[in-house]
Formats: sequence, C-alpha cells, structure tokens
Amino acid sequence: AAASIAGTPVMQTSMAAFRVALVGFTLPFIFVYRPQLLLLDPATGALAPLMTVVWPLVVAMLGIAAFAAGLAGYLVRPMPVPMRALAFAAAGLLLAPGPEIAIAGFAVPIVDVMGLAAFAAMLGLNLVMTRAPDPPVARAPS
Repeated sequence: AAASIAGTPVMQTSMAAFRVALVGFTLPFIFVYRPQLLLLDPATGALAPLMTVVWPLVVAMLGIAAFAAGLAGYLVRPMPVPMRALAFAAAGLLLAPGPEIAIAGFAVPIVDVMGLAAFAAMLGLNLVMTRAPDPPVARAPS
C-alpha cells in the first residue's frame, strides 16, 4: 500500500521498511538480556536501584545507534562497507550479554567494553572522514 501511494517500486519500499523496523524488533531481546532497562533487578525481580540502570541504558542506546547506523550506512556521513561491518560488530557486542568483571565496584560485561571500543573506533573513523577535504572540482572554462 505504501509503495502504491508513494509511486515507488514495491521491493525497494518493502526493503526500506524492513531496515527501519529491524531495529525495533531487537528491543524485546534487549529487555530480556538487560532487565534493568525495565527497572528490575535481575537477581530478585524487585525494583532496581537507579545506578544499576544507567550502564545498561547507555550500552543499549549505543548498541541501537550502531545497529541503525550499520543498516542505514550513514552516521555522520556515508559509511563504506568495512565501516558498516564495524558498526554491526559494535552493535552485536553492545547488545549481547557476556561475562562480567568488576570495575570500580560495578559489574561490567567484557563484551560491553569491547563494543564501546568498536563504537568509538567507528565514530572516530567517521569523524576523521568528515574532516577530510573534498577534492577540487574541475570547472569548465567560461
């Protein structure tokens, strides 16, 4: 229906809609892997303290941003295929559960730290690409 209203090819419209909706399909899995996002303590099922909610919230937001950037192929500017692969890797690491280590009294999953590093690398590369000057444009003689 959307393709006929917009006057666009059906397959291209359906693939674009699928890419946009795919990020939303990951949310239930994020809630299962990180019950703190529902303000629940994973051990007891009781209300989680605020400080235990902050880390999973930041990690989930960055994971969703990396996944959406990988699907769209754009962060600050268009991303080449290797950078999109890095975005998907960062999203997978940020959204997946993993073993935890204690850092400053907080239990931090190791895969989250690796995902943050991959996301920082992807964002840094994308920002560096933005600062690169564009090649001069050849102008026709007047």
